[in-house]
Amino acid sequence: MKKGLPVFIFLLLSAITFAAENEIPVNIKADKLKYSEDTDTIFAQGSVEMQFENINIKSDSLAMNSKTKIITAEGNVIMKSSEYNADGDFMTYFLSDETALFSNFKTKLSPEGVKGNIYLSAQYADNQKLKWLGKKGAMTTCDYYNSPHYKNTAYKMEYYPNDKIIGYSVTFYVGSVPCMWAPYVVYDLKKKSKRNWTFGHNEVEGDFVKTFWDYPAGVYLIDYMSKKGLGLGIEHNYSFKQNGTGKLYLYLLNESDFPNLKDRVVKINHEIKLTPYSTLSLFHNSSSIYLVPSGRLDLSSYRIELNHQNGDRLFNTYLDTLDDRTQNLEKAVFNISNQQNGVSSQYNYSIEQGKIAPYKRVSQRLSHSQPLPLKNTKFNLYSNYSFITQDKSQPGDELLDLNYEIVNSGDFYNISIAENKHIDLDRSLYAKDDSDQFVEKLPEVILNINPYDLKLFTFRPTIKYGKYREVRYVPNFGMRDYSTYRYSTIIGAEKTIPLVLGTSLLLSGGLEQHIYEPGDQLYAFSESISLDTELFSIFKNSADFSRGIAEGNSPFFFDKQGTKYSHIKDTINLFYLSYINWMITGGYNYETKKYFNIDTNLSLNPFPFLKTNFISGWSIEEQKYLDLQSTFGFKYNDMLSNDTSFLSDLNTGYLKSGSNYVNLEFGDEKEWPSHFHLQAGHTYLPQTQEIKLQEISVLKDLHCWDIKYSYSDFRREFSMTFTLKAFPGDPIGYSQNKGFQFESLEKSLKEEFQGASPSRY
Repeated sequence: MKKGLPVFIFLLLSAITFAAENEIPVNIKADKLKYSEDTDTIFAQGSVEMQFENINIKSDSLAMNSKTKIITAEGNVIMKSSEYNADGDFMTYFLSDETALFSNFKTKLSPEGVKGNIYLSAQYADNQKLKWLGKKGAMTTCDYYNSPHYKNTAYKMEYYPNDKIIGYSVTFYVGSVPCMWAPYVVYDLKKKSKRNWTFGHNEVEGDFVKTFWDYPAGVYLIDYMSKKGLGLGIEHNYSFKQNGTGKLYLYLLNESDFPNLKDRVVKINHEIKLTPYSTLSLFHNSSSIYLVPSGRLDLSSYRIELNHQNGDRLFNTYLDTLDDRTQNLEKAVFNISNQQNGVSSQYNYSIEQGKIAPYKRVSQRLSHSQPLPLKNTKFNLYSNYSFITQDKSQPGDELLDLNYEIVNSGDFYNISIAENKHIDLDRSLYAKDDSDQFVEKLPEVILNINPYDLKLFTFRPTIKYGKYREVRYVPNFGMRDYSTYRYSTIIGAEKTIPLVLGTSLLLSGGLEQHIYEPGDQLYAFSESISLDTELFSIFKNSADFSRGIAEGNSPFFFDKQGTKYSHIKDTINLFYLSYINWMITGGYNYETKKYFNIDTNLSLNPFPFLKTNFISGWSIEEQKYLDLQSTFGFKYNDMLSNDTSFLSDLNTGYLKSGSNYVNLEFGDEKEWPSHFHLQAGHTYLPQTQEIKLQEISVLKDLHCWDIKYSYSDFRREFSMTFTLKAFPGDPIGYSQNKGFQFESLEKSLKEEFQGASPSRY
């Protein structure tokens, strides 16, 4: 007969006194309870359950010492907390720092980057809060964790919550059969996972296996490439205390296909904290190695950079140098910038020249911005100088651009004055330099009135005045250099008018008037009328007419661009829920006097098992139909679905191509032994009237794994892919053309790799 209730009442009273004296607020219930005043220890046996803050412990027996604040539990130990749940045969829990020791430890994890659960076990486990340490452990994602279909065993394990699991001396088992051993394995539990090794193939390296192995201060790189040989590298983080910290990267490769060719990459990134506000950084990169697939890379670069930030004061300066021995090119860049109290300045000087060819390019850029004493007024300056030469015996092409702007902003307006000068410093040497075409403002004043709602419409006026210079190449004439004064008024207005029956009318228009000092005048008018209608959630129509007209004459070519157009477009949309959607578009271009194509897109989904789509049209100008694209999707039941598509020439009635894709699924995922997919794709070739197999694959469910056998007739390739369901984004496979590979490799390459292998240089 259990005595849980009276023991619990007595224990609860004891626990209250115990908590008051020793500041350990716990509740314990058990079949038997004993308290030792000599050792300040509570002993509990039989169906023990202890509650301490957010921690619950169940066991066959338990002892808690108030002096040492240590809890020991033995026999069928189950511990639950807000951070983790764990089982074990024996547990020691330290109340002082909330850490624990377990024997015959088991737990289930559900990190963000894993689909499903991870099951960890160890003969001995030490919870150090920030990480777990285990010895003689195992890991699997198979929920048959007493007899899993696969597992990794390790002599030593480290678990960093929601970060990674590290195993040392790891053996991979399929069932009870050991299949592979590795000295070190990392499972990254974050969403963007990294891999301990990568298999693959490319034309430069051949078949490759590239691996990385963590150590406390960095990473070792060990690679094997069938065409290149063995590559070894290290990425090491170091610290010299007062002399700064940094990272050293070194990679070496003796290419087996070129015995006398040794490849190397050296990268150094060092940072020194000069003051609490100033940092000095040093960078170096020296590479003499092949690239995939572009060829050999042989260069050295250096950079020294100083950063200072104190309050709103930002100062930066750096010097870059580059020696590109592959391109026979040298380059140096110096940059300095400063920002404080709304004033910012930047200067950049760069020089680039060929080591053999006479090519040389020099450029200088200066920018400056600052507020002026007048309220809400700002001054901006920008200048750019460039010098380019391709031959030492000839003078270079030398240009200077100067730009400044003063802007004043008010509650309802902003006004600016801007000027730019384009100075061709070598025009006397290149009198017929036809490539140098530009427009100068000498200067220009612009007044913009902020959009104003006049109730009748929204009003947007702009006024401009200035002297302009245009240099432009004119065929049969040569370079034309012309300048004069221009006055411009630009008025824009728009209005949305709700109409009846779900219809709205949008009216917009613009008027530009340009008056030039010689007496020329140019008027440009633009207008747009849009009518949008939606009725009863079954009909939409959008009609738009836009036109731009220019009258008069301008002595400048830049004023005549984009001022004459006229077209009308209409889109009709008939729809009902998700069952039908029919869209028709068309229009007419009044400038070219040609009709746009009438395009139509019809989607019909009359039943849950049938989805169809038809895309075609009619060319009014060519008086012929556009090709018809027809797609039919059938889902007969939960087992069988089929997608069929055709491309047809409606003018001749001939079928241009066809394809069919079948997906057959047997069994249910819950009944994995009988669950598998069959997928097959075929194409129809009208020229030979053949139906050819394009691709066929069989996917078998192995409970915690999927295995996929595929044949692609297009690639003439057989392949086999294994996917661990917990990590669906990282399937591993083998194909006869590529060897070992990661399926969907292209997506991974964009994030982590260059070419077809992990980046090492």
